[in-house]
Amino acid sequence: MQGGKPENMVIRRFVLAAAAVFIGLFAIPAVLMAQELSTVFARPQFDPVSAFNPASADKILLGRHLFFDPRLSARNDMACASCHQPEYFWADPKGVSSGSDGRPRPRRTPSLLDVGWQRSLTWDGRVDTLEGFVLQPVAHPKEMAQDLDLLVDELMEVPGYQRLFERAFPDEGVSLGGISLSIAAFLRTLRTGPSAFDRWIAGDADAISKEAEQGFYLFTGRAACSHCHSGWRFSDGGFHNIGTAKGNPGRGRYDRNDPLMVGAFRTPGLRNVAERSSFMHDGAFTSLEQVLDHYDCQCGMAEKQSWQVALDRNDKLKLLAFLKTLSDDQPVGDPIPIEGQPIP
Repeated sequence: MQGGKPENMVIRRFVLAAAAVFIGLFAIPAVLMAQELSTVFARPQFDPVSAFNPASADKILLGRHLFFDPRLSARNDMACASCHQPEYFWADPKGVSSGSDGRPRPRRTPSLLDVGWQRSLTWDGRVDTLEGFVLQPVAHPKEMAQDLDLLVDELMEVPGYQRLFERAFPDEGVSLGGISLSIAAFLRTLRTGPSAFDRWIAGDADAISKEAEQGFYLFTGRAACSHCHSGWRFSDGGFHNIGTAKGNPGRGRYDRNDPLMVGAFRTPGLRNVAERSSFMHDGAFTSLEQVLDHYDCQCGMAEKQSWQVALDRNDKLKLLAFLKTLSDDQPVGDPIPIEGQPIP
């Protein structure tokens, strides 16, 4: 180097400096992207709350009893927990539940875990709050088929419920409002547990496999899964037509000014997705492999221009490995185990 020409030295230093700047320009955004992803996908450290239905221990306990009580159905043979079973991640192992008439319902029974964080309820989003939703399946003629006025009368005759309602709602007695408020308060306690993905996103590099890690970056990158499955619940809370409507108007029944809402259904969260027995709003697919194949072909998708991707077999294996990291370390059971249901 000592014998080099001065102009060559200047050129070399310029090239090295330019290379350093070039590398820096790409390295810094990569670090920022990793930090941003860890923030976006990190679980919140607080429970969901309702401003007009503040939780209390007595209210939650009452809601828990009601949720598991078959007296909420017309024939006293079906409870909320009949379809939303704790041992199956608060969903139905059959995927699609049967109603009071014994016939399968047209839509898959979703898990209730993290339901308190949802901006809207039901597959078509026709209800905005848990309080406004919980009595709908109770009264629906093809679900629990209960006469709500008769339900209040029946519960008023149960001394155990008289005491629970008095504690939760002093001087109000048994009422439909108390039923909906208490069940909603109980449902907000149902949270997914920590998973391997949560440990990895928090900084444990060994919590998931390299294949799963590659699947995550594929999920949030080229495969564009996070276009809809975003945030720590892996749902944007929106509605999309992904080609599975089969003539059902979905969200389009209520949002008639947007043609993209015809056949659109709410984006489900993906935590514990590998534990499900069926997928899509109607349970049409029975494996995650079928789901990935559907997205790969973009069959019937109204928004297919947003997903111009091609997934090969290795891509799908990486995505599957990642999705399995979203399963809870331990199944989330009943947060308030109580013996002797129903209340005597």
